[in-house]
Amino acid sequence: WGSLVDAKSLGLEPIQRPVLASAAVDNRRSLSSAQLQSVIDIRSFPKLPDAVPQHGDFGMNAYSAPAPRKEAESFYRYTLGKAGWTESAAVSTSLPGLNFRKGGCELNVAFTSDVAHVAGGNAGLQVRLQYAGNYDVRWLPRISAIDSKSSFASFSHVSYRTKASLTDVEVALLKQFHEAGWTAYSRLNASGTEDPTSRTISMLQGGSVLTVSIGRPADSTDELAVQTSVSVSTKSLPIPADSGWGEFDSSTDLQLVANTRMDLNQTMDFFDTEMASEGWLARKTGRHVTDDKIWLPYIRGQQDVLIGLIARPEGGTRIVVGDAENSSWQLKKPTANDKKKETAGLEAADFPLPKGAAAVKFEVDQKQILFEMSGTTPPKLADQVAEQLEALGWKREESGITSDDYVLLTVSKAKAEFQLRVRAEPKKTSAMVSGEGLLWSKLLPTGPVRISYETWMRRGQKDATLDHLEEFAAEMSKIPAGGGKSK
Repeated sequence: WGSLVDAKSLGLEPIQRPVLASAAVDNRRSLSSAQLQSVIDIRSFPKLPDAVPQHGDFGMNAYSAPAPRKEAESFYRYTLGKAGWTESAAVSTSLPGLNFRKGGCELNVAFTSDVAHVAGGNAGLQVRLQYAGNYDVRWLPRISAIDSKSSFASFSHVSYRTKASLTDVEVALLKQFHEAGWTAYSRLNASGTEDPTSRTISMLQGGSVLTVSIGRPADSTDELAVQTSVSVSTKSLPIPADSGWGEFDSSTDLQLVANTRMDLNQTMDFFDTEMASEGWLARKTGRHVTDDKIWLPYIRGQQDVLIGLIARPEGGTRIVVGDAENSSWQLKKPTANDKKKETAGLEAADFPLPKGAAAVKFEVDQKQILFEMSGTTPPKLADQVAEQLEALGWKREESGITSDDYVLLTVSKAKAEFQLRVRAEPKKTSAMVSGEGLLWSKLLPTGPVRISYETWMRRGQKDATLDHLEEFAAEMSKIPAGGGKSK
C-alpha cells in the first residue's frame, strides 16, 4: 500500500514473490496450474455485450448473448488476436467452431443457436469456451491399437480400439503413461463401484488432469475402446516423479497422499524448489523440521497448503497434504472398537440368504450384499431374513421403517449391527444388506473376477505405488477373463 521508498523508510522489506518458471513449449509436459492461468483465464476474459452467464469453470465457460454468429466470430478473432492467440487453420471434427493457439495451449470457441437463455427471449447464440491447456493427448502412446473406423484424435480427445485383454491394456497403460510423466490417482472423499468389464483411470501432471476410459463398445464383443481426454485445473501440486500412484482431491482444500523413494531432506528440497517454480511462497511460520517429520507451509494467491513429510520405516517418505486420514486407505488404521465389532460381526460369506434369492452380488468395496426375489413383498422378505438372523443370535431393533413398498430394519448383536433395506420394484423386490457388523475376511461364495489395479491395492491395504504391477498382473492372469470358480 505504498512505494518501496516509503517501505524502506519504515524499515520494512517487501516480500519477494516467487517467479513462475519459464515454460518450454516443446517438452511435452503439462504446464502448472499457475502457468496455465497466466496464459488465459476464460472466466474473466471479455464476453459479448449483454452476456447471460450459464455455467463454467477454469477449463470451460458458457454463456448466451443476443448476437449474430458472424459478429461473435469477429469479436473473438479480434479480442483473442489482441491477446496473442493465433487462429488455427485446421478444422476439428470433435470440437467444431474456432480453434486458437498460444504458447502451445489450445482454446476452442463454439457457437450454437440459443433462445431460452437470452434476456427478453430474443434469438441469440450460446457461446462456449473450452481451454484445454498445453498437453496434446495425441502425444501419448496407444496400447496395441488396431485399425478401426470409430477411431479419432484431436488435441484434447483420443479414441481407438484394441483386442488386447483389459488387464494387459491397464498394466501397459499405467507403465507407459507414467513414463510420459503422468501420476495415476484415487479420488479421496469419493465412492464408486468396481466394474469387472471396464476401467476408469484418472491421472495428474502439472495443472492438467487426464481421464482414461477402457470398456467394451456396444458394437463388438472382442474389442476394447480406449478413450483419453485432458482438462485443466486451478488446483495442483508437484508430485515426485517416482510416485506412480497417489490419492488426491481438489474439490475443496487440496488433499494428497503419495509415496516417494526420496528421503526426508531430498523430498523437502524437491517441494521447496518445485513449489517456488509454480508460484508458491514458502512461509516461515509453521515450518517445522525434525528427524522423522517435516511440515512445509506455502501460500499462493488465496490458496494456502501445508505439506507433511513423514519418514517411512522401510525407507523413503510419505507425503500427506490436508485432512486425508479418514478417507485414505493408506492412512486409515483399525481402532479398538473396530476389533470388538469384528469378533461379534457376521461374515458376508455366512449371511443367510433366503431361499429363492437371485442376482446375488457381494460388493466388497462398498461393503454391501445385494439380492432380488420375485413373488414377495418388502415386509414379507424382511421378516424372512430377520427370522433367519434371529436363529443365529441377532436381535431385530424396534426402530425402523415398514411400509408396503419399503422396509428398513437394523439387527444387532453385542456391539455389532447392520441394516437391511428392502424395496419394491416392478416385478421384483430388491434387498441390500450393509453396515459395520458385516465382515469381509472370509472367501465369498462367488467366483473371483479380474479387478482394477486400484481396487487390488485398496483391498490388500498396499501402499499406493506402481511397484506392485507385476504381482497384480500375475494374480489376475490366474483368473479367467470372464470370471471363474472360487477355490
